[in-house]
Formats: sequence, C-alpha cells, structure tokens
Amino acid sequence: MAFVKNFQHDVFISYAHADDIPDASGQGWVSQFVAQLERALKQRLAGTEALRIFFDSRDLNSNQQLHEMLGAACNSAVFVAVASRSYASRDWTKRELDANGIKIGLTHCILNN
Repeated sequence: MAFVKNFQHDVFISYAHADDIPDASGQGWVSQFVAQLERALKQRLAGTEALRIFFDSRDLNSNQQLHEMLGAACNSAVFVAVASRSYASRDWTKRELDANGIKIGLTHCILNN
C-alpha cells in the first residue's frame, strides 16, 4: 500500500531508457533523479516507509511486462514523465501517457517549443 490511500504507488516515473545511460558513477541521470526524489519525499513525509515509487529499469521484452507497467501507471497517485526527444519517439511511453489520460498532443507541443 502506498502513502496516498487507494493507490498502489505514490509516484510513477515514465522515461525512455535511452535517457538513463550510466555515467562514471555507474548510474544514469534519471536513476539519480529518482533516488534524490525518494530521499526528499521521505524527508518531507517524516521518513515514512509507506512511500512507493514505481521506477522500472527493466527493458520491455514482452506484452506481459508492458501490461504490468500500464497497470502500475494507472494505479499511481502522481505520474512523472521525464520528457525528451527519446521519450516522445517511443511507442510504449505514449501508451503510459494514454493510460493516465494525458494527451499526447500536449506533450508533443511542449517538446517541440
């Protein structure tokens, strides 16, 4: 159970794996962002262990994994899209956006401006 009632996850991180290439520290910048976000939220929520962030670092190889991801996206209180050109060009990230009722056209406009 998440910190926010009636949700499986508090935060769902949607990103393109191409944007999380490990640097000299062995972590990509998206992974570093998620770790810092989790620390900051736990500090502000009095160190609660109930906080659940969905951050999937697996490569999607099957429809089963995609189905799991879409289910997690729908059952998250907050949806964070790490927007980039790589993100906008991926079909599965568009499905994650759709699963949350986010208009792809709006994302396209933001990325192109």
